[in-house]
Amino acid sequence: MEQASFPWLMRIKGRVLIFGIAMSIFPLLFLGLANFNATRLYLQERIQQQNFERATGLAEQISEFVVKKAESLSIVTYTNASTLVGQDQIAREMILAKLLRQESYFEAIEVADSNFNVIGQIDRRNVILPQKSDFQLKHRDLTEDASFSVSPVFFSNDGRPQFYLTVGIQDPLTRKNIGYLQAKTDLKGMVTKITNLRIGQAGYIYLTDEQGELIGHTDFSHVLRQENVRQNPDVQAFLAGQRPSPQGIDYTNPDGLQVIGLFAPVENLSWGVFIEQPIREAYQPIYEFSRKLLGILLVAIALVTLISIMFGLKLTRPIEKLEGEVRRIILTGDLKSEIPKQSQDEIGRLVQSFNQLLTATNRDLLAEVKEGRFRQDLYYRLNGLILEVPPLRERREDIFPLVDFYLQKFRSPGPERYLYSLSPETQKLLLNYDFPGNVRELAHLIQRGVTLANGQVIFPVDLWPNSHLEQKLIDDGIPLYHQTGSINGYPTLEDIERDYILETLKTANGNRAQAAKMLGISVRNLYRKLDQYGR
Repeated sequence: MEQASFPWLMRIKGRVLIFGIAMSIFPLLFLGLANFNATRLYLQERIQQQNFERATGLAEQISEFVVKKAESLSIVTYTNASTLVGQDQIAREMILAKLLRQESYFEAIEVADSNFNVIGQIDRRNVILPQKSDFQLKHRDLTEDASFSVSPVFFSNDGRPQFYLTVGIQDPLTRKNIGYLQAKTDLKGMVTKITNLRIGQAGYIYLTDEQGELIGHTDFSHVLRQENVRQNPDVQAFLAGQRPSPQGIDYTNPDGLQVIGLFAPVENLSWGVFIEQPIREAYQPIYEFSRKLLGILLVAIALVTLISIMFGLKLTRPIEKLEGEVRRIILTGDLKSEIPKQSQDEIGRLVQSFNQLLTATNRDLLAEVKEGRFRQDLYYRLNGLILEVPPLRERREDIFPLVDFYLQKFRSPGPERYLYSLSPETQKLLLNYDFPGNVRELAHLIQRGVTLANGQVIFPVDLWPNSHLEQKLIDDGIPLYHQTGSINGYPTLEDIERDYILETLKTANGNRAQAAKMLGISVRNLYRKLDQYGR
């Protein structure tokens, strides 16, 4: 069928296909977008939660580090209180030297009396010179209810962050402070150990004190040049005393890089731990997921599109075939033909109605024109070469040639196709039958007889089973079955055995070994029986 011949059909086909594809793709796109947004939010929250847990864990490590160092000082003061504040200078220096060897993070240790006057000191890097009698501890903020105090962070001459850790020396009996033990603690080694934790490929960690001064960084050069990080939104939130949140903040860092940052305060200290990670790297799992989802979505859309096209073509193809058959009838004027019914849906019912219309209009059109019930112009458009075929009842000489044709057509399938024949009684009935359904009725009768026959001979009962003709045939003395050895019109046991064996062989598609197995007899006995039947 040419496309230009049926523009209306092409419009229907195009609209059906477009509608099917649209109704398939739009839900997929909607579901895919909804799934992507939900997964994106989940992954964002998960990534931010992981970084927040890291920051919180690092803050806890720093807090534990300071507490452990304070505990090591407290243990020394508890076991050596009288010696530390006593008059034995040598014994005091031995205790301080031992403590300095044990604690690698301590740079210097000083002992002071209850008035904060230094009475003994030791330094890892510098030589201790005689001090004035009024020389006091540099950090004197320890309160009576606190176990230790931490000074503000300061920087050494070589740029290393340090702080003073101070504990009280208590009298074993009165539990009152009789002196103080203060250690200058190096922060760089501890901070470097923590900030070296990898945050992806480009993420980093840094620490600030209570003033927002940078005291630690994954890249320590930032600390050496005292980079100003107070303008970072996370640092501003920390200095403002805001509570930390797992929901990070997106902003541009001093290097001009878009990052996602969050912070966690260090317990018992006024420091903050900050994590910054480039947004592109932090959300890399989201980008990978979006690419995979896009690939899956494209494949699904392609499959759904193909399915939609297939169903669209399946829907429009019967219309196309119906159009072709209608045009064929119009061109040939063959109003007695039928359009093949290929489905049971609306198109099939339309074909059935059209066939009924053709049957209803299968009458003498010329007479209809004269009576004014048929358009004359349409009649002459349809009127070409007229062949008048008389009904079968008027040409009975064609009955048996047609019977032979349909017996060949409806032979049983299989390698051994049986050739059926009609009993004399059946032949007589067919020759005298009026065939109101014409040739089509004859074809249906032969097909029914081949299907219902118990043997290779078709009897009247096979053509008209369970009908009013059966009783009429009995009343007229016409045998319904094979008469060899029959009793009162019923088959004998020999006939039943013969028909059963032949039917079993037919079921086995002519395979005699399989038929013998189904019958429960030997192949030799089966061959003997078939010889008796002339097979």
